[in-house]
Amino acid sequence: MSAADNGAVEVNDREELIYLLTEAAEFEHTVMCSYLYAMWTLKRAPAEDLTEQELSLVDRWRAQLRKVALEEMLHLTLVNNLLVSIGAAPHLWRPPFPVPRGLFPADVLLNLSPFSDAALDHFVFLERPEGITLVDGAGFEHIDHYRRLTAPDLLSPAPVDYDSQGHLYHAIARGIVRLADELGEQGLFVGHPDAQVGALDFGLPGLFVIQGTSSALSAIEEIVIQGEGAPAHSESSHYARFQNVRDELRAARSARADFEPAHASAVNPVLSGLVADGAVRIEHPDTRRIVDLGDSIYTLM
Repeated sequence: MSAADNGAVEVNDREELIYLLTEAAEFEHTVMCSYLYAMWTLKRAPAEDLTEQELSLVDRWRAQLRKVALEEMLHLTLVNNLLVSIGAAPHLWRPPFPVPRGLFPADVLLNLSPFSDAALDHFVFLERPEGITLVDGAGFEHIDHYRRLTAPDLLSPAPVDYDSQGHLYHAIARGIVRLADELGEQGLFVGHPDAQVGALDFGLPGLFVIQGTSSALSAIEEIVIQGEGAPAHSESSHYARFQNVRDELRAARSARADFEPAHASAVNPVLSGLVADGAVRIEHPDTRRIVDLGDSIYTLM
């Protein structure tokens, strides 16, 4: 797997395609958790220093974040259907928070942060369409502008750089088309459809089973358009929705300078004794037990 001179990621075999799809699954899973964490830090009652009008705004933002997170769950499921369709196993692992530098390209910083102006800037940055240049949110500074080292001389897949989600998914789409041409559809899509998750198995809107090149490309198109709204602008895309929430937050702050829609919350709360840079260890015994129970249920599910 290598990057061509024009920055395009080239996929040469099934193993490299699987490698890219597993990274896409990790990204979807991780960013989903980021959106959910921000959602759960939002206030819920007028008693929490909110006017009725402000509470209505906050409730709408909570609904938007929840909808985006559900769609990220759809993306994760479609990516896993793609993996299964080409004979690989589903990939539900994700890196711990804060995500260590190097697991994703330098411009992909992911952590658990409370709802804020900076977090919304960050979400807009993550969902930006390919080719659009934006500055990330405050506190999400890209200190190490590293390039992932490629190893085109190796047989085994190695990390590659990409600038956005769209860049990654377009590389996956090109790889599917190339391998389907080389191997034939029956040679590429060797996984049994019954091993995938379809609409009859789980009522997630937009979910379907991958059965060949056409449906595989449809899955990628759905993921990219739902996230970026590209190549054609879409008001329902994650990119556009986060921009709208950010605009509404700025307007609300203009009306009341001390308006705060979210509780003061830790960034990257962790249970483990070894705390990475940028993480906060949870110390309160009751909180530790509740978070541990939640983590265990999440892993089981």
